[in-house]
Parts: sequence; structure tokens; C-alpha cells
Amino acid sequence: MFFKSGRAAYIVKGIIVPIAALLISATVILLFFNARLNNLAESNAYRILTDSAEQQSSAMNERINFTFQQLDIISAGIDWNSDIYNDPMTIGILKTLAEQSVFDNLAISDTSGRLLYQNGTVAYCTDREYFKTAMAGKSNTQFLNQGRMSGDTVFVFASPVTRSDSVIVATRSLSDISATLDMSEKSSDEYTFLCRKDGIILSSPKEGELSECNWMNVNTIFTPYSSGSKHTGVELYKYNDKIYYGTFTSSGFEDIYIFNAADRSYAYRLSGLFSKWSFAVVILISTLTLIGAAMIIVNLRRRIGIVQAAESERRRKLEEYHEFQNKRSFDHVDALS
Repeated sequence: MFFKSGRAAYIVKGIIVPIAALLISATVILLFFNARLNNLAESNAYRILTDSAEQQSSAMNERINFTFQQLDIISAGIDWNSDIYNDPMTIGILKTLAEQSVFDNLAISDTSGRLLYQNGTVAYCTDREYFKTAMAGKSNTQFLNQGRMSGDTVFVFASPVTRSDSVIVATRSLSDISATLDMSEKSSDEYTFLCRKDGIILSSPKEGELSECNWMNVNTIFTPYSSGSKHTGVELYKYNDKIYYGTFTSSGFEDIYIFNAADRSYAYRLSGLFSKWSFAVVILISTLTLIGAAMIIVNLRRRIGIVQAAESERRRKLEEYHEFQNKRSFDHVDALS
């Protein structure tokens, strides 16, 4: 019994305890590795989404700056010393310049606030913020739900003409401006919107299930799920039972923003790390460790069984020997008697 008790204690302390400690240590290390890998993947996903949004914002700002450069060139071709409202040549020049530019409409005005368009139409704009800001000497843009010339949704560009105390104004359509956002290739799991400050969508993706959601609030489609990284400005949103990373970036237009959203798994794939695969690796390593430990235990049990069988055989033979010796002693005693 003492031998059995000592052998059991040896098995527990010398075999089972080290294996259990190894498994626990491996599990802790693998879980820590998985957590670190997930954090790295999430950080990379934040960075990639933010970089993409900043690139689109930069492209939009470049287009705005290019537009103002065109206005400066156009203003240099107009005779500001003439009576712009009564000079037929001025209207002809405006019409020619408008046809040669990317603008839908082109207009000029003096301090009175009467905009003269390329087709000869005159509209008053003293109440418009873009006119007031331009008269104050600052180039600016403004989004209008309904332009007075076209009646369409437009972006207005207004620039001061300092040498004549005048203003030159041009409009570009919403579709023309939003085309900048569609220049980069996107996955079916990535969406880009042009939104107002209050979240109202002005421009949605051209294709896909969200292509017809203009004038809806983006927060009713991508509902806030939880805060993401405060450092990057990325937040978590939920859409169609999927978690998305989303971020708002300035578009260069006042109170107009670019909203980018990407499925979390897609963002992980972009970052080169995917949590499911990392988790699968952790499970695989843990499984192999458990299998190895099980094989060791099975092998030890087999060896213990062999030793036990040999011990039983040795005891049987020893008992037979003692029985034989006892029988010989009894026979000898009988013989002497």
C-alpha cells in the first residue's frame, strides 16, 4: 500500500503537475498573444481607415483650390472698368469662359449684390453668406440646396476681385463634386458619403444597396455602437448586424464632411491581420499542446501498466517459491517424524 501511495504521489508531482503547469502557461501566453494581435490589427485598421479619409479630404481640398485658381484666371479676362451689366461684350466673355471651364454657371457682381450670369440673367445675392464673405475679401464656398440660377443642389465658389471691388461667383453640381470621392477603388464592404454637419447625406455611393439614401441621416443607417479610438477619431457603428469602423473628415467645404465606413473584418484584412485567423492559430497550438500532453499521459500509463504487470508476475513467482519452500519444510518434518 505504501508503495502504491508513493508511486501515485510520484505520478502526481512528477508528471501531472508539470504537464498542467505547462498547459496553463501555454494558455496564458497564447491568450496574451491573441489579445496583442487583436489590438495591433485594430490599431492598423484605424490607421488605414483614417489615412484613406485624409487622402479623400486632401483630394477634395485640391479640387477646391484648383477651382479658385480658375476663378482668378477667369477674372483676369474680364474688363472690370466697363459697365458690366450693360456691356454686351461682358456677357459674351462670361459665356465663352463658362463653356471653357468646369463650372455649370458663372457670374460676376459689383457691391450692389446683383449677380450677372453668362446667359444675361441677373439675380440678387446680398443675403447669401458667400457674397458677404467675398465682399469682406475672403474666398469661400457654400452648399445650397437650391441655387437661384439653376434651381439645383450646387456648391457655390465665391472669390473677391480686389482691384475692382467686385465678386466673381461660380457653381458646380453636387454630382461633380462628389465624383472626387468615387475616384478610388472600394470594396463592397467600404462606403463613402458626403454629409452635412447634422448627418444628412448629400451624396451616397453610386452602386450597391446604399446608393439611394440621399437626404437620409447617416446615423439612422450606421447606428453608433461604441466609441473606438479617441486618438484617431474612429468610432464603431452597426449596420445590417455587422460592426463597422467609421470616421468623419472635413471635406474642405464649410459644414460638409466625408463619412467613411468599413466592415471591421474588411479593415482587419486591409491591415494584414485578421483576428479570426489569429484565434484559429491560438486554438491550433493549444490543441496540439493538449494532444501532446495526452500522448505523454497515455504513454506513461502504458509504461506504468507494464511495470505493474511485471511487479504482479514477480510477486506471483515469489509466492509460488514461498509455497514450495513451505511444502518442502513440511515434508521434511513429516519425514523426521
